[in-house]
Amino acid sequence: LPKGTFKKVALVADLDSSATLSHTFYITTSGVTATGASTGESASVTYSSSSKQTISKGTSTLTVTKDSSSPTADIIIGGNKGVELGVFRLAANNVEDLDLDQITLSSTHGTYVDTFYFYDDEGNLLGTKPGADSATLVVGDGTLTIPANGHKEITVKADLLPVDGTTITNGQTVKVGLEASNNVQTTGLSSGTDVNSSAGAYGNSMTVYKSRPYFAKNSTSPSGNLFPSTSTNVAIF
Repeated sequence: LPKGTFKKVALVADLDSSATLSHTFYITTSGVTATGASTGESASVTYSSSSKQTISKGTSTLTVTKDSSSPTADIIIGGNKGVELGVFRLAANNVEDLDLDQITLSSTHGTYVDTFYFYDDEGNLLGTKPGADSATLVVGDGTLTIPANGHKEITVKADLLPVDGTTITNGQTVKVGLEASNNVQTTGLSSGTDVNSSAGAYGNSMTVYKSRPYFAKNSTSPSGNLFPSTSTNVAIF
C-alpha cells in the first residue's frame, strides 16, 4: 500500500438459497494488520465503528392486476372469433427477473367459449385452450420474462360459440380473470425459486347476444345552421 494512498477491498459471497434474514458484515478491531515496508514495524490501524454494511435478502413478488387497456363492458356476438375479453398486467418487484411458467384462467360461462387465446404484449401467441370455466396454460421456459421492476401484459381473446337459445341464451355474461393466488406461476431467474401471484384480477363482464343494432349518422343527415321553425329535421340515422 503506497504511502499516503488507499486501496479498496471488495467482499464477495454466494448467497445461500435458504437465507431469510439480514446479516451485518464488518472488519473487527483486530481484523487488519500491516507492517511498514521500510521499517518492518507493525503499523497502527485506525478502526471506524461505523464501517459496517448490513445486507438483507430481497423477496421477489409478482403482482397481477387488470390492465388499463382491458376492454370495457360491452355486448359481444355469439359465434364471433377473436373477441378480446381481458388484458392483465404481470408486474415484478425490483429483486429479479421472473420467467412465466403457468397461467390458470378463471371464467364465468367459460363454456360459452370454443377456444381461448393467450397473447403477450407484442402480439405473440403463447398458446390456446378449449373453452371452460377453468383453463390452465403451461408456458415453456424462456418464452416470456417479466423484468425486475417492470411488467408484461397478457391479452385473452376467444372464439365464441353461437347463441342457440337453449345452451347459450341472449343476455348471459362472459367474464375472465386470473382470479386467485397462484393463478400465475413464475420462477425467479436469479434465485431459482417459485414466485407466484398472491391475488388476482378480473376483466369486465361481456354480455352475449345473437346480434345487436348498430347506429350511425346517415349521409343525408342535415348539417349547417338551423333557423326557428316547426317540425325541423335535425338528424337522420
